[in-house]
Amino acid sequence: MDPSSRLRARAIFEKLAEVDNRLSLDKAPEFLHLMFGNSWDNASDDEKEASLASFKAADKDGTGLPFVAILRVLAASLDADFVAKIREQFAKLDLNGDGFATMEEIMAYFKGQGINMDAKNVQHFIKSFDRDGDGRINMEEFIENVMVSPLATAVGGSLTQAIERAFVEVEEDAALQDVRRELLEEFEMFEDAGHMTRDNAKSVLGAQGVTLSDEDFDKAWTKVFRGGKVEDTIDREQWLFLGIRAFTVSGGINQSDSAFQEARRAFSIFDTDNNGFVEGAELESVLLREVDIADNSATEHRQKEVKELVKAMDTDGNGQIDLSEFVLFCMNATTARIKKTGAVDDRMEM
Repeated sequence: MDPSSRLRARAIFEKLAEVDNRLSLDKAPEFLHLMFGNSWDNASDDEKEASLASFKAADKDGTGLPFVAILRVLAASLDADFVAKIREQFAKLDLNGDGFATMEEIMAYFKGQGINMDAKNVQHFIKSFDRDGDGRINMEEFIENVMVSPLATAVGGSLTQAIERAFVEVEEDAALQDVRRELLEEFEMFEDAGHMTRDNAKSVLGAQGVTLSDEDFDKAWTKVFRGGKVEDTIDREQWLFLGIRAFTVSGGINQSDSAFQEARRAFSIFDTDNNGFVEGAELESVLLREVDIADNSATEHRQKEVKELVKAMDTDGNGQIDLSEFVLFCMNATTARIKKTGAVDDRMEM
């Protein structure tokens, strides 16, 4: 299972699991809805029944499924393309191509990635994969364990990108970019010297079908200054945040857009107590459980990466991430990914 899917699965499991840290079968439909969204909702009755049967078959004693058992159920449906990618990753560890990744080869791989792992930590790494106890990792062991092991994030590349993908899936990128483009086009029409006035902002939102009370608009306007001095004009990035916050607060026309529907679903995954906020500390805890690979420099680096990412989401620093902050983060992450490929619309970067 790819790291981003695993992170999303972990968050859903933490949200739905019982006190004994198992997921009961009656929660399986909700798990699959949160995990797959429209793909699950639009599936046929036969397809849903088959998926639920897989969960039931794995719960042999009827006590519910631990997290690793759920991962095995999900991994069983992986397609051949993803397995091929895992094989390619194994080839990077198996330097001499003999079908085994040894301690020396793994140390060389991590050194090439700029990660200094001593022999003790490499032994810990190998032990996590080595089912037959021969002190090496073979292809079959690697494929099975990458699908269910937290170590997948250590081997699979950018942790930040994996986390971003856990928040927003590939098919949502275009919808988020459409919302962003529309907001920026409105800004370009009404800005003066790179800023938009408070009155113009309120009028533009009203024209978009967003109805906010004076009190709600005041709160949204104040929010964009993120604890700083509240001004009478806003810049381009502040306008983006204001627009997103207005859409998510008002229940206006944009609530029907797929971007916001899917963002709400993704947000609800991490809103463990359904109070409308994702606690920064709770999100950090869930993410760190998935990247804790060993007591070494790689762990320290990844823990720092997680903390910085959560801090970036919490724009006003109050320890809570609301839906507007979540959507803004997903939108900016999507923009950065597209820009990196050279496919970003020039109008959006003026």
